[in-house]
Amino acid sequence: MDKKVTGTAEGNSLVYVKVGSTIIGRGKTDATGHFTVAVPAQTSGTKVSVVIKNSKGLYSSYTSKVVQ
Repeated sequence: MDKKVTGTAEGNSLVYVKVGSTIIGRGKTDATGHFTVAVPAQTSGTKVSVVIKNSKGLYSSYTSKVVQ
């Protein structure tokens, strides 16, 4: 796995990258909704999840991927 997570969401939102209940990275989307969050390298088989908190304080559903 790369040592970064990238994606898109609502602009100016907070991004949390988690393994289980542990936050391994956090960042913010830019005005157009793009983000890149640095994370430590994870071992194969680890499930990494992303959740977004928008400017109104509402959380998205989790999006997850298993490290290959």
